[in-house]
Amino acid sequence: MADYESALETIWRDLRQHLEWADGFLLVLLYTRHPTPARELLRRAESLLQTRGLEPLLLRPRDTAQAHAIVQTVIAARPEPGGERPAIWLDLWDRSSDAEWQAQRYEILARLNERRFLLEQKVGRPLVLILPEDDRARMHILAPDLWTVRAYSMGLPVPEMAVDLFQEELGSIQPLAEAVHPLPNLAEIEWRRLLAVVPEQEHAIRLNPRDGVAASQAALERGAIAEAISYAEIALSIARARLAASHDDIHLKSELAYILGAVGAARKASGNISEAREACQESLELARQAREISGDTAPVLFQLLSSLDNIGEIQLTSGCLGKARLTFLESLDIARKLQQIQGLAALASTHLLPTALENVGWANLALGDFHAARAAYSEQVQLARTERQAEGDTPSSIRALSVALNNLGRACRNLGDMETARSVLSEGLELSRLFLEARGDLPLALHDIALSLYYVGSLASDLGSYSDAHTAFQEGAELAARLVALQPDHPGYRKLQAQFQAELEKLPL
Repeated sequence: MADYESALETIWRDLRQHLEWADGFLLVLLYTRHPTPARELLRRAESLLQTRGLEPLLLRPRDTAQAHAIVQTVIAARPEPGGERPAIWLDLWDRSSDAEWQAQRYEILARLNERRFLLEQKVGRPLVLILPEDDRARMHILAPDLWTVRAYSMGLPVPEMAVDLFQEELGSIQPLAEAVHPLPNLAEIEWRRLLAVVPEQEHAIRLNPRDGVAASQAALERGAIAEAISYAEIALSIARARLAASHDDIHLKSELAYILGAVGAARKASGNISEAREACQESLELARQAREISGDTAPVLFQLLSSLDNIGEIQLTSGCLGKARLTFLESLDIARKLQQIQGLAALASTHLLPTALENVGWANLALGDFHAARAAYSEQVQLARTERQAEGDTPSSIRALSVALNNLGRACRNLGDMETARSVLSEGLELSRLFLEARGDLPLALHDIALSLYYVGSLASDLGSYSDAHTAFQEGAELAARLVALQPDHPGYRKLQAQFQAELEKLPL
């Protein structure tokens, strides 16, 4: 269930970004095998809009003779009088296997497809289509024009109680590499399935490379680096083929920049810094080109910010600290521009501004500018508290605050402000334990607690509280051993285990 909730939360974060940044018509395709995840996403969208006194337009056929009325309602949709653009949600999943309902669904898709230009020119709101998973592989045939202009498409995860509905399919999928723990999540499984059922010569036509990125990111989260690289590089080949066939379409250039960022992240995780830098640099160049052509639109700025973050991380890893700080300061400036466009709530929810502040803090910390680091981390903590207050105790909001507190604690410790450091690091450790409860024994959750324990133990040692330091380091060493047992080939986990052992040995008996 933790994997289902995590996958759904990731999708919601991406979907929310698209819906909030839409400045006109925008098409979202959500494919599902089960009604629960789609309804949960709609519930979250409704909850978000209620804070502004708005609500989405929900369309769901009541019988098999409503195709014309539904299409006319969509075509007639316009922004609210105040300029707000709540999405239209058209739920076509219900009774998906019934022949009459299927015929109506196909008719609705065909009529909307015929009116693609009318949708783009007249409908000033996002349109979210909820479709059966089985339609995904033939959407390019059912509605080729709609399929071409989709801004976001994703297969939704299946809740735990419904997993047995497709166990047979899961059993037929052969692993790409030796299994690791935990098992591949639904984004990876879906990407493998698509690669298996779609002929390679049709990949660029029928597959969305962003699905490959989602699979790559999921693989990275569980430490399956080889799979992450494979998924991302297949997505990259698709993105390049799509761009080559389009004669330098600006939207596909932006897509390629996004895919290259994922390739860089996967290569960086494998330790191949040179090839990671190459991918990230190409991504940044494409993002700057898009800005020159399109100006400071939200999607263009978002991609530029992402590309800057990726290259900045490479610079930081390579020891180019001054360059990294300049890159991250530019990234922070872009994040603040986005804040002006979309507002604080939107930035906190997508973690753009908090991430930019964290990166600036890291560079300043590495350069020894602890006052600047504390200023950046203090703002990061403030944003994380705002997010938690708005979202409640979701795994995402808990972890965001835990990470921010650990960062601030390290800066305060370097400045000699030990009392503040003790307070925020203790709170960070408590929150990392809550995150572990929410997510289970995933490497990310275990690693978060281990890092918190390392910071708490180091501060206790500085203060002469050797018993407290021993307790923290001992627990951290045990967690590091669990991480090594889960993923024996992960160099970072072995290094962490060695660091805890070294700290234990330094403590007075």
